[in-house]
Amino acid sequence: LIIALPTAYLSAISSSAKKGILLKGGAILDAIASSKSIAFDKTGTLTTGELEVVSLNTWGNLSREKALEIAASLERGAKHPIGEAIIRASVKENVEISQPEEIRLVPGYGVEGKVKGMQGFIGHYEWLLPKLDRSKQKQLKEVVAREKREGRSIALLEVGGEMALFTFEDRLRPAAKTLIQELHDNLGLKTYLLTGDHMESGKKVQEKLGIHKVYANLRPEDKLYHVSRLSEDGGLMMVGDGINDAPALARATVGIAMGKIGSGAALDAADAVLLKEDLLDINWLILKGQKTRTIVRQNLTIALSSIAIAAIPALLGFVPLWLAVVMHEGGTCLVGLNALRLLKK
Repeated sequence: LIIALPTAYLSAISSSAKKGILLKGGAILDAIASSKSIAFDKTGTLTTGELEVVSLNTWGNLSREKALEIAASLERGAKHPIGEAIIRASVKENVEISQPEEIRLVPGYGVEGKVKGMQGFIGHYEWLLPKLDRSKQKQLKEVVAREKREGRSIALLEVGGEMALFTFEDRLRPAAKTLIQELHDNLGLKTYLLTGDHMESGKKVQEKLGIHKVYANLRPEDKLYHVSRLSEDGGLMMVGDGINDAPALARATVGIAMGKIGSGAALDAADAVLLKEDLLDINWLILKGQKTRTIVRQNLTIALSSIAIAAIPALLGFVPLWLAVVMHEGGTCLVGLNALRLLKK
């Protein structure tokens, strides 16, 4: 009875580690098996996270080269896919990247700082919209509406009242559609998409993958709210990779982080870490959690049965002591061997 549970959990944890999945304890497997739904971040999780700048619109006296220089300088050292895409675009066009001053990160919104004495802001366009005059707001809204219809991600740069709009495109991971289909058909889980992007971008992913429901335009606190609410309804697994996902990963019934591209905060907050970028490992992990729960129940049944059949009759004198010992230790060997089945891939 004492070794019935630890041997099962240790075997499952060992098998998961060989698969490239790190678990922070055996109880996580129980939580995985009992969860009724799963939520995904979009950028870097269901998509590759390798955004590409596909267009750059500038207004006023702000040139394309200057906009790219300021944006890349503000995003220097950034770990967010949008910042990395801007850096790659600036390197490709041989644009100078300067050391910014008074840099400040506003989680869920963007970055602000000084580049060569000019105060600049880059991030979510709704955050920066109030800084512009009405005529520019109208121009911006028209362009944003057009880009949204294409399902593209956007970021706005504002410098001294002038603005530039970056648009990005991303690619779905090859295994994303197969994963969602298996979660629906084989495991009966309800799926959600939680994204900081606009609704049109989220809807585009939903249509391609068949996800049940989308929540868009989410800040970190919004993701935390939705995860808290959904976790109360039968348990929720949350899969993410960025710093904005960390609070939601910590609050979910089970937080699963993408280890290769995940931020340090996301990895610390998660209960499980996928060291490889294969989304189908999520399906494997859920099946392993369910198998672990089944074997734990079997082991408990075997252990309690051996006590009832061997120990109690022996105390009453119905079974010879030597036979009781053989039966009892035989039960110990049986639960151990049964637990070792979890080492299978």
